[in-house]
Amino acid sequence: MEAAGLNVANVVYEKLFGNRDVKINCAAADFVATNGVLESRVFALDTDDAVP
Repeated sequence: MEAAGLNVANVVYEKLFGNRDVKINCAAADFVATNGVLESRVFALDTDDAVP
């Protein structure tokens, strides 16, 4: 199911980090809710693997 694109976030995570744990140093997000739908405008994570 993941390869079919039904869980894109997990596929991207697996491709970037493999099967290991990743420490998240900081996270920030900006969400807006419209008619019961939550959308992200910005979503950022800082990890030790992040590129400056």
